[in-house]
Amino acid sequence: MGDVVRVGVVGGGPAGLLSSIVLSRAGVFVDVFEEHPQVGLPRHCTGLLSSETINSMQKIAGGLSKDFILRSFREYVVRVAGSSKSLTLKIPGKVYVTDRVLLEQELTDVATSEGVNVLLKSRVNGLSSDGQLMASGDVGPRKYDLVILSEGSAMNYSTALRMCEGREYLRALQSVIRVKGHVPGHPLVYVGREVSSSFFGWAVPYRDNGVIVGYADEKASLTKLRKLVRTYLTDAGTVGEEKSFFGGLIPSVKPCKPASGKVVGVGDAIASVKPLTGGGLYPIVKEVEAIPAVINSADIMEYVRRVNPVLNKLRKQYLLKKSLKLFGGYAGIVRVFWELGIRELTVSDYDSLRFRLWFPKNHGGFGSFLT
Repeated sequence: MGDVVRVGVVGGGPAGLLSSIVLSRAGVFVDVFEEHPQVGLPRHCTGLLSSETINSMQKIAGGLSKDFILRSFREYVVRVAGSSKSLTLKIPGKVYVTDRVLLEQELTDVATSEGVNVLLKSRVNGLSSDGQLMASGDVGPRKYDLVILSEGSAMNYSTALRMCEGREYLRALQSVIRVKGHVPGHPLVYVGREVSSSFFGWAVPYRDNGVIVGYADEKASLTKLRKLVRTYLTDAGTVGEEKSFFGGLIPSVKPCKPASGKVVGVGDAIASVKPLTGGGLYPIVKEVEAIPAVINSADIMEYVRRVNPVLNKLRKQYLLKKSLKLFGGYAGIVRVFWELGIRELTVSDYDSLRFRLWFPKNHGGFGSFLT
């Protein structure tokens, strides 16, 4: 977009910061509006990232220290709560446990070093599709040639601008617990209605002897989270204490339209999350990679054309998640595999959720792909 000289970015999370970096490197003047006094806080994310996503962020940002990487693993164990049924998900590559607060602070450092103007404690109070923006503490409205809407799961302006038809959320609650003794080297995923009626719970090894235990549901409660903590400690054969709590919202609507006028959406703002797992950074990096096309072509629709394949995959996953109810949800799927004698799935593509099934020898050792 040869005539673009000023871009406003709504939100200083990973989507906004990565977008600002590619824009600044394209020679554009960028303002980032972040409502909180510090990037990365309040904390809300567990921080699981694939090696592909981390590599993509490195290509976009460069200069990341990788100090934010805490652990890595190659498998999950999915367990039906209250039963012996479980399923192991093998991952050919690695998935990393990261410190998301530190990651976002590093992205901020890269952005400011590239000349991005990061405005903290600046809440956007008005935004129109023609690029006009009003923020707290500002002397007046600012007019931008392009606005990157990366407001996160609030989705205030993506709904106001009719990019999204409405807002629905899962509420995620998480606790960092400190355990005594051995911490399993892989995450546990808990499924079943006693954990969540529409999603699942998790226990993820963190730094030192820390474990992040959390779950998401339409009506998440601290009481139910503490029950899951007790379940995990019993399964792990150890004891522990709660050190801190955090949480956030996961958009649960179908991915939205990616643009309205001079406004383009990135990440949670347009419900661009993996519906089956709630992960959002993989779609974000794919969308950020499309932003230079807008600058180069002076055509917002070029962004739409480039990100629609990503969004269409997420829309298919959204429909798949809806259909899981026919099988009894996540727990029902595990039970079906269990009855078939399947104990292990190989995840051939972690971010796109493609699996290879391994049947036991009494089923002929047959393998197949599911997409």
